[in-house]
Amino acid sequence: MSYIVPKKIIAKAAKCNYNHSCVETGKCNGYDLCKVEDTVGLDVLFIEYRNEHSCGYMLNYGNSYMCTCPVRKYIFNKYKK
Repeated sequence: MSYIVPKKIIAKAAKCNYNHSCVETGKCNGYDLCKVEDTVGLDVLFIEYRNEHSCGYMLNYGNSYMCTCPVRKYIFNKYKK
């Protein structure tokens, strides 16, 4: 599944190591998008830990992990995926 994401949002994700593959393929470097376990408002996504690939947007937060990727946030908020 591909997603329509505004270019200005994609531009904010400059440290993406995977050339924003999630937008075109619905997968991040061939892997399913990180599963969102919980949210705080529209800006904070707590995700399931994934060690099969490294991501500059995944941050350790105590016993949880947060996703700070602007593209992932947009996809979750718009498509609920």
